[in-house]
Amino acid sequence: MRMDNERPRRASAGALLLLCLAACGADTTTEDGPAHVAFTVRGRMPDVDPVTYAIEETGGPLAADVFEREIEAALAAWRDAGPVRFERGELGSADVTFGWRSGAHDACPSFGADARIAHTGPTTPGTFVHFDAARAWVPRADEGESLYHTALHEIGHALGLGHSGDPGAVLNAEYANAPAVPSLSDRAALASLYGGELDPAPGDLVIAGDVALRHVAPVGVSDYALLDVDGNGADEVLVWRTDRGGGGALMIYAFAPGPELLSTAGPLWGAVAPGAEVRVGEAVGGERVIVSVYDNGREVARALEETGALRLVTEPVEWRVVASRSQGDVDGDGEKEQVSRRAAR
Repeated sequence: MRMDNERPRRASAGALLLLCLAACGADTTTEDGPAHVAFTVRGRMPDVDPVTYAIEETGGPLAADVFEREIEAALAAWRDAGPVRFERGELGSADVTFGWRSGAHDACPSFGADARIAHTGPTTPGTFVHFDAARAWVPRADEGESLYHTALHEIGHALGLGHSGDPGAVLNAEYANAPAVPSLSDRAALASLYGGELDPAPGDLVIAGDVALRHVAPVGVSDYALLDVDGNGADEVLVWRTDRGGGGALMIYAFAPGPELLSTAGPLWGAVAPGAEVRVGEAVGGERVIVSVYDNGREVARALEETGALRLVTEPVEWRVVASRSQGDVDGDGEKEQVSRRAAR
């Protein structure tokens, strides 16, 4: 059963919304370990420490004390996984409020219209997590409508994580065999958004010396560059898979001032040809392109649309390489930040 059916969305040119690298890619293994750790993000809770929460105690099929116990156990699991702290707040003013709902309610999609058993509001102070009160809930179980496991998944959404292609992740969309604690991919997503402790890895991209995209650019199976994809004055970080098992997937990471990870778009499958030389640049007409150059000199260009889509360029195109692998103004403040991949251990 699916936890929910939220779909990643693409925001305006100034705010690419979030999804993550290689979210459904094949798991290639190198001498440095797994080729990728899959995660997605859908937003960022702005400067809230601690995150306050409130629990509505009525309207559900489980006793109020059981509801509270499992919600707080799920919050504790996320607290232990990374940099986010939680504190009990008041109804009406908390950053996240948990409650039961049935059928059509508030401005949310109606429960019962599809397979969703819970859903979460946008990642912003004052958001909510709703559980479908018409389901046959149990406090905690490996199968069925487990309140603890569902709360664990939805809290990840409230913190800004999107669905993951990692089958062992809390944020995987499928409920079967859901883990009881956040996985490495879940923690990599959290650390990419908020910092915090996570062992350095060769797949990390370090930006401005202290900001890191964790586990997104594994050595030997990926490459990266910086380019202002949407023309808003800030460079996005582009990461693509170079191995045949990666499907030529491209991921785009956008940043807010700080810099802080703001959003991502992708994975865009087939963006590059595995084994070909990849160049990223700007066409004469202004569109941004990613070009696969084959050994025989043939070039295949794909335009990066502001909507987050790829378009095959069928007519000949004049373009120039403008992307850098070492620096770019990722947060649009007029100053360039250094970008590097963490060296292999």
